[in-house]
Amino acid sequence: MSSVDSMEGREPPDSASRSGEVCRVLIVDDDRHIHEDYRKSLIGGNPIEQALLMLESEIFGGDAAPQQTQSFEIAHAYQGEDAVEMVRREHDQGERFSVAFVDFRMPPGWNGVETTRRLWEIEPDLRIVICTAHADLRWSQVVEDLGGRDLHLLRKPFSPAEVRELAERLGRRSQPKPEAGDESSSCE
Repeated sequence: MSSVDSMEGREPPDSASRSGEVCRVLIVDDDRHIHEDYRKSLIGGNPIEQALLMLESEIFGGDAAPQQTQSFEIAHAYQGEDAVEMVRREHDQGERFSVAFVDFRMPPGWNGVETTRRLWEIEPDLRIVICTAHADLRWSQVVEDLGGRDLHLLRKPFSPAEVRELAERLGRRSQPKPEAGDESSSCE
């Protein structure tokens, strides 16, 4: 089963975005709780906490929180097979994801290596972050299995800052530079 956040099929962009740029991020993990952690990391946390931070800033001065510079649209797949189908469908419609966070182990389906290999068959420029809580992962073997391509590792449990930093950095790198007069946006 796969889905895209929000009632209209898309998570609304962060209101803190400077220029309305939206990076499309695919989360592939069999644990629904992890999906919520990613959502909080990229879209924002509890609105009550945010309001309290703003109030604290007004009373005591200073910044309430670092301003987010990037908006994200998040799509969810709970198995590798679903992720591949989602990327294929988006690709056929001329859309693409900038970054995918892919769990290393997703029983009973494909693992992160097989999922990544198949995602890259459809979208070779997709930036992949392999995520794992397992200490027995041999990273050098994973990189070798995937042909030495540009790949990133995120250990669970992760911090929201780690997720956001990876998504912002990799999202910027995956976007083509606009040509002169081109109005298309990138994730910068």
